[in-house]
Amino acid sequence: MSDVINTKMTERGVNITFDSQADWEEIKTALQKHLEEAAKFYQGSSLYFDFSFRELSSREMQNLLNLLEANLLAETDFYFVQQEKAESADRRSNKDKVSAVREREPRSEKSREENKHFSSRNDTRLIRRTLRSGQSVEHLHNLVIMGDVNPGAEIKAGGDIVVFGKLMGLVHAGALGDKSASITALELVPTQIRIAGVISRSPDDEGRAEIRPERAFIKDGRIVVEEIKL
Repeated sequence: MSDVINTKMTERGVNITFDSQADWEEIKTALQKHLEEAAKFYQGSSLYFDFSFRELSSREMQNLLNLLEANLLAETDFYFVQQEKAESADRRSNKDKVSAVREREPRSEKSREENKHFSSRNDTRLIRRTLRSGQSVEHLHNLVIMGDVNPGAEIKAGGDIVVFGKLMGLVHAGALGDKSASITALELVPTQIRIAGVISRSPDDEGRAEIRPERAFIKDGRIVVEEIKL
């Protein structure tokens, strides 16, 4: 991710902040690239763009609205936060200016059924099935799979990933840049493993005497895998 943009997941959604030293063109360019990569990942969530470090002109606000409308998918709410350090009364008077620009459309019955295991309290999604080749699952926060992840399948999460089964596909934890994220599986043999921006491949498992649960995480700038003692 560009140094111009920083993201942080919270209970209400994702806070997106910017380098206060960057000029508007740098911000636009970095945001365009970020949304092109993460728009699908953000679908169904709420984004809070924090511009408390500067006051946006009418032209800049229109640029921003056009950029968001062009790149964000449906069911993504976005908010603008400005003049964060102002007095409470001023913030209340500006409430209409920082409210949601796009209201989320009602979800279909199918969509609600697919997300029935999502907990807004702890931001963890639970999938109770095996993922087969060609299938993919993405979630903004933590992701738990009760089943195997077969070769050719892909899972991606903004937080931690836990697989109660054999993980053999592509896996990406900390997808928004969280280097403290981890990947845990009862059998960890992924095609490719990625945490934040660090990528690795599963070592050749030939000759493994016994299958044990393992956890992958970043240490000293690289991904390491440790056995979990039961």
